[in-house]
Amino acid sequence: MEGDILKMQSIANIGILDLFKVVHDAGLVARRLRIPCVLPVLALSITLVEGCRVLSPCHLPENLQASPRTRALERREAYICSMPILPKERDPRLVTLRRGGTLSDEHHRLLAAWALDCAEHVLPLFEDRQPGDSRPRHAIEVGRAWIRGEVPMREAHREAFLVNAAGRSRPDPVKFAALAAGQAVAVAHVAAHDLGAAAYAIRAAGADVDPRDAAAARAAEREWQRSQLPAAVRELVLDDQKHRNAICWNAFTD
Repeated sequence: MEGDILKMQSIANIGILDLFKVVHDAGLVARRLRIPCVLPVLALSITLVEGCRVLSPCHLPENLQASPRTRALERREAYICSMPILPKERDPRLVTLRRGGTLSDEHHRLLAAWALDCAEHVLPLFEDRQPGDSRPRHAIEVGRAWIRGEVPMREAHREAFLVNAAGRSRPDPVKFAALAAGQAVAVAHVAAHDLGAAAYAIRAAGADVDPRDAAAARAAEREWQRSQLPAAVRELVLDDQKHRNAICWNAFTD
């Protein structure tokens, strides 16, 4: 019963950005099928909004609501994922030339490759505990395929949503490793996600050891990451870490 309730609550917790993405994808499917796109988009929008309203925990009978422990876990998970990572004002150095910034395609790919290296470095923390789930590894492969020009940005962006779900309700090392992969593959869409991948990887390393050793584990992971930075973007990344440290759980300092 509680598992069914959690599924319903997960529907109720669909974010507005996810809702827009689902509606957008529905429109793409409609165009491929050569049917008026307004109809499926409108129907899907109404269905999702009504589903969120009806299945919201406050609309469930009291005996069907999740237990206090479950709600506490959900609040903790929401907090874990609540840090913005991306600043309110975009740094033009991390915006590509075609979007009005100063970031070249070459440097964009270097940032993506570094972010994927950061995520891959902690990938065993996920795979050792979830050996049957290939989503994080596949996301990293898709990210590298985007760098090689083999997949479009839209596919890499879509992959980020799938891999983020792999860490849901998992222990912190597993969760953070999955989220690192999600951030890394999302660099194809927004270059500034590179620090998200690095920060989650640092958090994964720190969460995988005794709390007394966590600071040392985070520092070791951070130094390894910096040793892997390509020279062409090293100064940019280190400066960006100083500016965004506060919105990245202070992962880049101890």
